[in-house]
Amino acid sequence: MSIVGVLLIAIGVSDLARGHKQPLWAPLVAGPVVVIGFGLLGGMGSIGEICLLVAAGMITLGWVVLTGRARLGVLQQSVPLIVLLGGVGILIILSPIAGPAGGVLADWLRATGWHGLAGLGVDRFLLVLGLFLVQLSTGNEIVRLVLAATGTIKPVGSRRRPISYGAAGCSDRWSESSSSDSDSVGMSPRPAW
Repeated sequence: MSIVGVLLIAIGVSDLARGHKQPLWAPLVAGPVVVIGFGLLGGMGSIGEICLLVAAGMITLGWVVLTGRARLGVLQQSVPLIVLLGGVGILIILSPIAGPAGGVLADWLRATGWHGLAGLGVDRFLLVLGLFLVQLSTGNEIVRLVLAATGTIKPVGSRRRPISYGAAGCSDRWSESSSSDSDSVGMSPRPAW
């Protein structure tokens, strides 16, 4: 599961690198650099682990490129979600190929004086860190893609008109002010829905 943790860390860092004042190439570079860095720190050097790390780097690049295109409305919003879920699923299935992580990261975890980190395995540490970064940065992107894919929000750059509900459309008029519609505190009248 260390490979899945590295993938989640790389995706989270890539999405954090996608800031307003960051260059466009920053997330494209951040993901593979994180995969290589954590692969080296975790002592993942067997042939199987290297192949899975390459796959994690490709999934990260695919996520970054496809979400960028989906934001612009050039690509359907469900494609990046399928790539992310499919990539995580494939890496979970293939994770037994990679042995348990170790390396410098395991030594560092044992050497820390922190009670929670001293007994923590590298695999679990990578997964927890990856889930934290995905929750911090990628969660918003996933929610936006799901909402756009289901038609709840309009994708950026699209010229579609809003959905009308019913023959008359959605009424946003306020009802006439009467004693039964307004609050007892004297607040504004309630909408007539």
